[in-house]
Amino acid sequence: MPTTRRKAPTSTRAASAGNASTAIAAGKTATAGRAAAVRRKPVPQSVRRRTTEAAILKSAETLFVKQGFHRTTVDQIASAANLTKGAVYVHFKDKQEVLMVLLERAEEQVIRPILDKLEEPGMSVRSKLVHYLHAWSKVAIDRRNTMFLPILMSFEFLGTNEPIEKKIAEIYEQYYSALGAVISEGQATGLIEPTRSTREHAAVLVGFMEGMLLEWLRRGKSFDGREVTDVSRRMLLEGLFSKPGPSPSPQSM
Repeated sequence: MPTTRRKAPTSTRAASAGNASTAIAAGKTATAGRAAAVRRKPVPQSVRRRTTEAAILKSAETLFVKQGFHRTTVDQIASAANLTKGAVYVHFKDKQEVLMVLLERAEEQVIRPILDKLEEPGMSVRSKLVHYLHAWSKVAIDRRNTMFLPILMSFEFLGTNEPIEKKIAEIYEQYYSALGAVISEGQATGLIEPTRSTREHAAVLVGFMEGMLLEWLRRGKSFDGREVTDVSRRMLLEGLFSKPGPSPSPQSM
């Protein structure tokens, strides 16, 4: 007589199916978890450090230009960078070190490349001066705060004899040296009036550009940097008057 298999109770079959589904789901979850773990590799500490320092420097540069060095606090720098005050001190000894790093970065990334171009052989004096004007203007458009920072800090630290003042003086000496060499070359070829000091010529060029940047800071969005650059180039290379007449005597001024 054939043996009849008894079917498992419905509850037992349901439990078995549930267990199987749970096991499959658990397996999928574990596989997905392992895949996610592979995808989410930890960010190297060196990368995190550079990212944090960049955020601190960016917020500090903006605040120093906007409200001055001495009016800016470490708390404000940290808040603007979405960091804690302690995080700032992990990366920098104090606020002065932050400013020093910013000045060194401006020197390395912006100022030296502009001045190094003036030393290239084969460029005419006129081309070098045009380059100086345009390079300054372009950086002022692309990295406005970086160009303003040394100028504004030079006023804030004037007469303090602190390391920041000395660093700024070193930067300006580089301007005078590089521009003075161009002026000297122009004087030797008769392009530039030869009886005046090369350093004072260089000082006028530095003041010319800084005055333009400070005017930009005062006027804000109403200042058309590109148009002012064109006007500045014409004034620098052609003179203020299209048909210059005799210079007025000091008594008539």
